[in-house]
Amino acid sequence: MKSAACIITAMLVLWAYAAAPHVTLAEPTVTGLKPIELPEGGGKDHVEAYCGACHSLRLVLQQRLSRRDWDEVMVSMVQEQGMSEIPPGDRTLILDYLAKHVGLHQAPRIPAQP
Repeated sequence: MKSAACIITAMLVLWAYAAAPHVTLAEPTVTGLKPIELPEGGGKDHVEAYCGACHSLRLVLQQRLSRRDWDEVMVSMVQEQGMSEIPPGDRTLILDYLAKHVGLHQAPRIPAQP
């Protein structure tokens, strides 16, 4: 049930993102953390929608995994956490984006703390 809610939430976020002007996702202001802004690129909106529906984007940025490792993380979330399968086209966009912009060989992109 939780995974269905995450997928529905992700789809609503993706729809709202496409319909609205650019929005910067941020951590709650009570933490005092700077806003999280993913690097521009194809698949960014999918990462924000699917990953950001259940996780802080700060968590995504700090992983810095290879494409293969990102794929294994997604498999694990389906098999062990009950996440619904992501449609193949969306999954490819997400994996390509993560490998290119938040990959193993990328410099850390987590904003400095205040």
